[in-house]
Amino acid sequence: MKLNRETATFCVKWLLFRLGFFRLLRWGWPRRELAVLRYHAVCLPGCTYASRGIAVTPKGFERQVRYLTKHYAVMPLEEAVACLRSGRPLPPNAVAITFDDGYHDNDTAFHILRAHGGCATFFLTSNCIDDREIFWVSEVRHLILRTTQAVLQFKADVHHVSECAFSLHTAEEREAAVSQVTRLIKSCTLAERETVLQALRTALADVDKPFDGPQLMLSSEQVQDMLDGGMSVGGHTLTHANLPSAGLADAERELLQCRRDLQQRFGLGAMAMAYPNGGANAYVTQEIQRLAQETGYDSAWTSASGFVDETTDLFCGPRIGVSESLVQLIYDLEGERLRARLSSAGRG
Repeated sequence: MKLNRETATFCVKWLLFRLGFFRLLRWGWPRRELAVLRYHAVCLPGCTYASRGIAVTPKGFERQVRYLTKHYAVMPLEEAVACLRSGRPLPPNAVAITFDDGYHDNDTAFHILRAHGGCATFFLTSNCIDDREIFWVSEVRHLILRTTQAVLQFKADVHHVSECAFSLHTAEEREAAVSQVTRLIKSCTLAERETVLQALRTALADVDKPFDGPQLMLSSEQVQDMLDGGMSVGGHTLTHANLPSAGLADAERELLQCRRDLQQRFGLGAMAMAYPNGGANAYVTQEIQRLAQETGYDSAWTSASGFVDETTDLFCGPRIGVSESLVQLIYDLEGERLRARLSSAGRG
């Protein structure tokens, strides 16, 4: 049987993992930079509130946490930032774990982390704690995936778009519609976003149940339990706004009120934040970075991939996105080091 290139590449990664080659790399050439991992949801396949691209199953997450806590120096993000700012060396092979959005299933992640002696920073969309406000990204997914209609049509009246029409006959078409509607909304001001969302709700009024379960986002009690259990909390704006699209005044409010809300509710001091990802839209600019500093955050983190050292702008910090595969995660952590060693050997 002939393997395609993607399968063959994964087989090579799996073989290197199983033979202990990455473990040898960590031992012989320990990494001195920080790897910040970026998770979102920890849920079973089939959940409608988060796409498979940002979800890991509980079993997969536990496998990853078990491996990371055994073979890497998993440390709090704020402690790593303090080391970088003071010039103190990080522990070899340092890793910080982060979660974006604040889904209720992050409580499952918390218990897995605590069971294995791990820690993480949870970046929360503060208006959505306790489901006080519907998390609009999940609402778009849920409406489009659960409607019985075969065609979605609604008026947008934003930018150059006046009307949207999507076929929903297949699962692939529905996922494509979710992606395109989400991208449109991320390009909107906050007022325009609400106009589009209301039009979508009206067009898909047959979906009367909000979500699969009784809870979508974390509750205040769960957040407090996390803090009491050694986790940390950061900001992810008030409403998961795409900050450059929102305009500077609303972007400042989204950042500032999120920080104040979390600090007042949970008695927090300094905190980090993560920029909501814009997908195809720009989601962080120099002006937005400046606002993150001026509104009092200690650091700010992106969805760009990379490692962190003393030269990194800590208001534009890179993170490594994580999928279900432990093998892929370890390759993402070690691939750059592997390529450097092979290149060095080739020059020798």
